[in-house]
Amino acid sequence: MTPIPSNDDVDSQHQSSIADTRRESQEFPLRFIGCCGAYCRTCGVLKEGVCKGCKLGYGNGERDIAKAKCAMKVCCFKDRHLETCADCAEYSECERIQTFHSHEGYKYKKYKQSIEFIRKNGYPAFLQASENWKGPYGKLERLLPP
Repeated sequence: MTPIPSNDDVDSQHQSSIADTRRESQEFPLRFIGCCGAYCRTCGVLKEGVCKGCKLGYGNGERDIAKAKCAMKVCCFKDRHLETCADCAEYSECERIQTFHSHEGYKYKKYKQSIEFIRKNGYPAFLQASENWKGPYGKLERLLPP
């Protein structure tokens, strides 16, 4: 019979997971940008420990990329070894990401805006622009000329 973990054990595991997330954010800040453009570092669901993040944990073996269910993550991160769809030469013609970004709902338009911002301005500019967001998307006001 498997013992039921105490509240202290669960809290300790949660705190350890948060510490691992913080460490990974310092070592690999781009891992907080989902392949689709969602920004996990500022997402409340990740901060609450409900979500593991789009790409976190695969580099250190905590998660198995072969078990990923997100089609964009499999294509972008697993198969093509890219950080996000912004890095893909086929982005503009990709039916998978374009269909995702065209879904109803404000967040999909914001995720598309993030990917297009990265394509035009690069990851450092995106990380700087997003550092004070309160969720997985926010304002990207400083678009540089193409």
